[in-house]
Amino acid sequence: MNEAVHWFVARGFTGFATPSGVTNLAKTFVPAFESVLKQDSFQIELAQAGGHLLSMSVKNHKAWQDIMTNEMKRQTNNGTVAEWAKRIGMAPIEFANLVSNKASDFMWTVRDAFYTQLIMDHKLKYGGTTKEAVLAVNQHMPSYEIPSRVLYSRGLSEAMQNKTFTVFSAYHYGMLSSIGNTGKELTSIKTLPKGIDHLAALAFLHAAVYPALDYLYQQMFNDPYAKARRAGPLHIAEVLGKVQKGEASPTRFASLLLTPSPGLMTVGQLYENVQFYNRQPVYTPSVPNAVPAQVGRFIFNQMLAPGQAATSIIEGTRTGKAYLEQQADVETTTPEKEAKKLHYIKEEEKRAKRAWEKLKAKYKS
Repeated sequence: MNEAVHWFVARGFTGFATPSGVTNLAKTFVPAFESVLKQDSFQIELAQAGGHLLSMSVKNHKAWQDIMTNEMKRQTNNGTVAEWAKRIGMAPIEFANLVSNKASDFMWTVRDAFYTQLIMDHKLKYGGTTKEAVLAVNQHMPSYEIPSRVLYSRGLSEAMQNKTFTVFSAYHYGMLSSIGNTGKELTSIKTLPKGIDHLAALAFLHAAVYPALDYLYQQMFNDPYAKARRAGPLHIAEVLGKVQKGEASPTRFASLLLTPSPGLMTVGQLYENVQFYNRQPVYTPSVPNAVPAQVGRFIFNQMLAPGQAATSIIEGTRTGKAYLEQQADVETTTPEKEAKKLHYIKEEEKRAKRAWEKLKAKYKS
């Protein structure tokens, strides 16, 4: 969904609301998919012009593998896929791995097709060389590459590329860069029309496309709380709005910009003996004999790609409906879940206040 949002914004509102925009889309959409599926000469031309093509680039496989690992973990937070695995005669863990691998291939193909379509679209609209089109498209489509310097700092760049400390930084950099480039367009008379076009596309997604998706998912899954997960820049805006309303903690917003690595998160949670996302204890110190098993299970869930999926599958804690909702990138909630979430936020605020008071007392003394 992230790539679809970036593609939509990169085409601009006029790319979908004007005759010429719709005509160009009709001319390039199917050929773009065919080009990626066939890996034809145009894909080679794009690569030679500096295009960022993930489906043909081995060096980007690890980045996408990390994304799919996180997605499989996210999908197992509220149920199991055991019943679906049984229907096709597969072991649950094999089924989870199959879904992950096939979804990865699908994501690579669709992302590159969107990217290719934008290149073709730009050449139809403005003419010029493939290299010029690549440079223009790269302003709004994440390349999943971090430059040697970020904010003029080589150290920050190296930290963002170090998977020991952070994950998804390559995407986060591309997303923030896209937002920044739209802002730059709005500050120049020459590029102001483009900036307004991109901003209008984002507004249209927020005001029309996503509400329509929410309604569709609610009808499809017969769930009045179903909601399409906001992606890309809209996800940042949504979480920031929740933070301002007190419906989400500031740490959640910070994690969107700089996500700690699973290893770093695991060490921190074990040290604090608390799971950061639900504030539940990792292990029970009062039952020493159970601690090794609890810690081992927690590490397995956090660090291994299929770990969390395997655990919930084996325990049968997930329904097929919940699995399909997650595959469709649907978020669901209930009044009970919202109340529980608000409780965690209030507890976090109390802990932060106590820490602040201790800090002030320390410096006063």
